[in-house]
Amino acid sequence: MRCRSDARARPAAEILQHHPFKEDVITAIVAAVLFAIALVLHLAGLSLGPLDVTFFELAGLVAVALHLAGIGATRRSYARRR
Repeated sequence: MRCRSDARARPAAEILQHHPFKEDVITAIVAAVLFAIALVLHLAGLSLGPLDVTFFELAGLVAVALHLAGIGATRRSYARRR
């Protein structure tokens, strides 16, 4: 027996492809990845030479600021010529 959600399940790539604000999400994803790296480094007590936890936290904050400012939110419309 299948769940109702399984019958309508679509791959994530297909969902993102049809998402109207696909470009808006990119800087937010970059920020999340940078914060995740900072968290792992902090919990493990590691440093990658000059790239320490503070670097990744500041880089994540810059990505969040760019996301909120609308940078990286390009609206490209490709008109198809026939």
